[in-house]
Amino acid sequence: MAMDTKKNTREVRFLLAPERTDIAGILALIAAGFTVNKACVECEQQTIFDSYDRRLLNKGFILVKCGRIYNLVSLADDSLQSSIVWDKKQELKRRDDILKTELSKKLSQALGNRAVVPLLALDVRNSSFALASKTSQTVALTFSEYSLPGRPDVALPAILRLQSSQAGKKQLKAMCSSIGADILRETGGMWHSLINAALRNAGIEFIPSETAYHKFLPDATIKSATIAILKSQLDILRYNEKGVIGDIDSECLHDFRVAMRKMRVALSELKEVFPEDKIAPFMHKFDELGTITNQLRDYDVFMEKKEHLLKILSQGMRPALLNFFKTCQQRRRRQYLSLVAIINSKKYSSTITAWEKFLTSAEKIPATEKSEIHVLPEVSGIILKRLDKVIDKGLAVKADSPDQALHKVRIQCKKLRYLLDFFCSELPGGKVSRVIKDLKKIQAALGDFNDLSVQIRNIEDRLQKLAPGRTAIGNAAAFGAIIVALSKEKATTHSLFQKAFSKFNSKETITPLKSFLTKHIYKPAQNNLYNTAQA
Repeated sequence: MAMDTKKNTREVRFLLAPERTDIAGILALIAAGFTVNKACVECEQQTIFDSYDRRLLNKGFILVKCGRIYNLVSLADDSLQSSIVWDKKQELKRRDDILKTELSKKLSQALGNRAVVPLLALDVRNSSFALASKTSQTVALTFSEYSLPGRPDVALPAILRLQSSQAGKKQLKAMCSSIGADILRETGGMWHSLINAALRNAGIEFIPSETAYHKFLPDATIKSATIAILKSQLDILRYNEKGVIGDIDSECLHDFRVAMRKMRVALSELKEVFPEDKIAPFMHKFDELGTITNQLRDYDVFMEKKEHLLKILSQGMRPALLNFFKTCQQRRRRQYLSLVAIINSKKYSSTITAWEKFLTSAEKIPATEKSEIHVLPEVSGIILKRLDKVIDKGLAVKADSPDQALHKVRIQCKKLRYLLDFFCSELPGGKVSRVIKDLKKIQAALGDFNDLSVQIRNIEDRLQKLAPGRTAIGNAAAFGAIIVALSKEKATTHSLFQKAFSKFNSKETITPLKSFLTKHIYKPAQNNLYNTAQA
């Protein structure tokens, strides 16, 4: 039960279990002594929106469209977080469509750059009644029945709302007390229970977070752990295929790439788990596919800076940049179509199918020298080695170091971060959480630095190719101003990296984790599992 108290009204809401959603029975139970006047019955359809990766649901919110109104609702307590009236014909998709609104701000906090897409439709039948007492006090009753479109056989929870003026609060209280606890279902917020039931009956599963940590059984070997990691990343990659093909938002490609990259890192860092001849063909194909997506991702990142870069230029200089963005958009379109053709190709399909078959039968592959070692002893040495490489590469970066030096640090940081993500459950939370927190700051700075380097190179290339003519000088001035601005951002980002790395490479951050890893590192003499298996 939930209660809202407004200035002149009092409302009580109940969630009714599907098997107890009988209007006549409810009325007979609570309306004794009242005159029941049926006001109206209204039918409507509500659409539930979320991002492609279910980010709103994972963070405890839903975006509900009813008619022309979009409501952002908390699943914890059913409270309305924000609302907007939408007058356009097309569905709301991107936050840019509703800039400078409270809803845009709320969605930005929850979704970042992700678009919203329809997740689920619900048919709603609202039956309204006016219950008049002998003292002329009136209680309004609304009975909302939910169903899946085309699935009238599916029973979903219903919501009962009772509303009265402050003067009628005694009658309202009496009605509430007459409702038996066996009729109610209280599990979190009402929307939480309703949406869970609807998703379950519609066959829509929650999508695990891309950063979700793995949990392994106490006796898990490094082989079984690696298989579990690879399977989960394959699931993420396959799920995002449709998002990439549909061009829903740039994050679908990002998650697709990260899943591909994590599989490559798992195979390269845990390379002694499987025979090399078994995984080498897949490594080559995954490397090839990752390279193909690089330029498309660069275009996505650059297009997101459009408004920021336009603000740098005066009004007269902006046409040159707008034309450049138009060219980039056309090039991005070609890269996108090329990638879609690859994902839809027989070659890609056969590669992924072969990889799925490999993972399904991987447990049956004969043991290698290290495949049967328990997880923590084996990964301790691997993580420790990668941590040392991050520190070595980071210390080598100076104020005048070339971009390539920072790129090498970035690669090492990614590998370390993925390893920590893979095996976080095996590591002490207090010791690893600070490392991950500081590592994220390094990665953010290095990611921005790399993006700026790519953008500067692309604009310099455009500048070199300017055709002579009346507009050449103006265009050159515009591109020059952008290069100067991006170079300043790049220098600032370099400083941010140095600051973040110094904090990361401190005794407070590194020493506790290094001590733990050193203590648990694998020692060949302790390995009885493999020797027993070979005997």
